[in-house]
Amino acid sequence: MKISSDGQTSLGRRLVLLAASTDLVPAHLNRVRVDAGQHAHLLQAAQRLRGAVYLADGAIAQTDLAPDGRFISRIDQEGWQFLILGQDDEVRGTIRYRPIAQPARFEHLGLSQSSLARDRDWALALRRAVESEFERAAQRDLQYIEVGGWAMGKELRNTTEGLRLALTSFALAMVSGGAFGIVNATQRHNSAQILRKVGGSPLQWQGVDLPPYFDQRYRCQMEILRFDSDHLQPRLAQSVSILAESLAKVEVVAARRGISSSLNNLWTAVNDTEAVSASPKRMVAHAR
Repeated sequence: MKISSDGQTSLGRRLVLLAASTDLVPAHLNRVRVDAGQHAHLLQAAQRLRGAVYLADGAIAQTDLAPDGRFISRIDQEGWQFLILGQDDEVRGTIRYRPIAQPARFEHLGLSQSSLARDRDWALALRRAVESEFERAAQRDLQYIEVGGWAMGKELRNTTEGLRLALTSFALAMVSGGAFGIVNATQRHNSAQILRKVGGSPLQWQGVDLPPYFDQRYRCQMEILRFDSDHLQPRLAQSVSILAESLAKVEVVAARRGISSSLNNLWTAVNDTEAVSASPKRMVAHAR
């Protein structure tokens, strides 16, 4: 997989990141702009891609889609969306990366709505295993993230672009200070297999792997995999390092300006105002 220093592949596709808020964006990412309209446009395009892919796979029914073909999740407005755009600027691939707010609870995860979470034999083990992961992340002062909503257009199937999106999760975790994470991965299109190759491993409780299971909602076999951004496959470490470096040049579109950014701007404005209090003209210019 060839990745350039600006995040583009040799085929001219490019990576764009959507952030719910500028508060999520680590300092390493430099090309950030707040544009609610563009964020909404690209998110809707990603939702339409998911809708088309999942419907074709038989994972959802037509009735699960919005009138315009979008497959909408209540958590799509949270966290990040990673997008692969073609040369025509159409969304060709997408994955969701969602930091879980602290203190984390099992109910905060989309995974809590899975069939395994309602299974009488495994529901408690799943909850306890996830809570143990929360504790481990807290002990190491790391983010806990949930990855999901993975969809690749037909033209990108059996290419390295799916792997690229998965590795971008590790790259963002790396520049954010590290993360523990979880993904409810389908076995369709070898998605779970790809994530295992990256560094995902079965979630365990008391030394026992939680089993693959058939998810009633998506009508497919699923695997719950956990990952630690500090422990990925060594042969992929260089690719992740290149991706992490390239994130500085990748376009980030934020839906809104976060609280910390607003407070920082206010603090800067106050300091600037104090510094130019003797210059009314500069104060008027600054107020614009």
